[in-house]
Amino acid sequence: MKRTRLMNILKYEIPQEYQNRNDVLVCHYCTAHLGFLAVILLVFGFFPGTGLTIICLTSDNMYVLEKLSLLVLSVGAGALGVAGGWLFVKYMKNWTVIFHENGIWHRNLMGKIYNFTDAEVKWYTITNGPKHYFITLCTKSKRMWINSYSPNYSQVKKLVQQKYQEWERYAGGN
Repeated sequence: MKRTRLMNILKYEIPQEYQNRNDVLVCHYCTAHLGFLAVILLVFGFFPGTGLTIICLTSDNMYVLEKLSLLVLSVGAGALGVAGGWLFVKYMKNWTVIFHENGIWHRNLMGKIYNFTDAEVKWYTITNGPKHYFITLCTKSKRMWINSYSPNYSQVKKLVQQKYQEWERYAGGN
């Protein structure tokens, strides 16, 4: 997998045992358009949190209740924007699904790591929407989603269809 500048900034890592191998498919979301969205959320979150607060506190022609309500609104909007940006950064840095010859390695948003063998994957389903589409993989204890934003989505879709059982066949057999 070729490292990008964004991967270096976020210190995005995959386990050593899966690096520089040709027989693995890495699904990650450390992409430029998600990074751009995170920056926008952080900037737009920072602006209402500070800019409007300063304007509110320095304005002389507002009643106290107006100042207080605008202050609460601006800080709340700022916190929401910053939280959204932080969430996108965590998503890009942590969320990874690696398909290897014996199964799946998965790191979730909070950095917790799961290993599943191919036998543990019960079923998959592919959702095709008008703009967004994704693959859902289900094990006994976990569901994993691979969004079309992942750079290897089309290759993973072919691999999943070859290796695992589709939901309709799984449900029909039970």
